[in-house]
Amino acid sequence: SGGGGGILINQTVFVGGYGMSTATERHMDIPGYTNLHLSLGHGGLWLGYLYRSSRLIHASFNTRLGWGAISLNQHNIGNGTPNNTISTDHIFAITPEVKAELNVTRWFKINVGGGYRWVMGLDEAYYSTNHFNSLTGTVGLLFGGCSRPLP
Repeated sequence: SGGGGGILINQTVFVGGYGMSTATERHMDIPGYTNLHLSLGHGGLWLGYLYRSSRLIHASFNTRLGWGAISLNQHNIGNGTPNNTISTDHIFAITPEVKAELNVTRWFKINVGGGYRWVMGLDEAYYSTNHFNSLTGTVGLLFGGCSRPLP
């Protein structure tokens, strides 16, 4: 899950920023620890291109380039022990996507899309990039001066 914002230039190119984190909990056990929760968060630069943005339905292409971290946290296991961070690893993520967008009004769009997330820079022994490189799916609600008047 996440969000972002930016500016649209000439109804074609956008530049902005974003932030994302895991929406579901991933559990993991390693020697000496149980009840570990794996979390991923990253944010950074968001670049994109809208193809024929004045049409009712059109395509868009974007890439997110972000820095963040992957953490293993042991949550309170009911005996008064506070949350404990076992490991934190800093990462770089690249996520190119293609989307279909619908101009609902002058100021509101809906889009759906898919892409692929590549994660780099992992140094941790407990997991690898294979745990985080994956297909992505998005549903977006866009608000603002984001489209020309509908034809």
